[in-house]
Amino acid sequence: MSELQTVSVTIGILTACISVVIGVVNQILSRRRTEKTEQLALETRQAQLFMQVYNRWTQRDTVKSYGVMRFKYQWTDPDDWLTKYHADVDPEAYADHMTLFAFFEGLGVLVKKGLIDISLVEDLFSQRIIWFWEYFFQKNIQHTRKLTNDPTQYDSIEYLYNLMKQRLQQTTVST
Repeated sequence: MSELQTVSVTIGILTACISVVIGVVNQILSRRRTEKTEQLALETRQAQLFMQVYNRWTQRDTVKSYGVMRFKYQWTDPDDWLTKYHADVDPEAYADHMTLFAFFEGLGVLVKKGLIDISLVEDLFSQRIIWFWEYFFQKNIQHTRKLTNDPTQYDSIEYLYNLMKQRLQQTTVST
């Protein structure tokens, strides 16, 4: 083989190697762009879903339900609540309670499934979730679960409460 042929083969091999390296680098860069695009799309969907939740929270019936539960309805224990606010006794009060149960239970499911970023929920709802649990639900959950024979009833609210308390404690410790 002549020296010219050897150089020509060497150049061919180098060109092939450079082409492979360029192809690999291009593939890596393309994959990174795709991952960034997918992450941005996920964050956008989460933000849109969160805004739907927030819009529901700010609707008049939810605001009213939260307000009357927080400032109007008073009870001492689950039996007292049933006597005063069960659907058979006071359908409006019962609807107010159920509006919040459904809202927070749904929010808990969305967080548990990773469909909404927990930091968004924490920023807007953490104190409300904690209040709702400690004021009403903590007293009544065992009674409600026993009454309905459903040990998992409203477990997403409980999950959300525990998560909010944990995050609050982490924030308190780190500050």
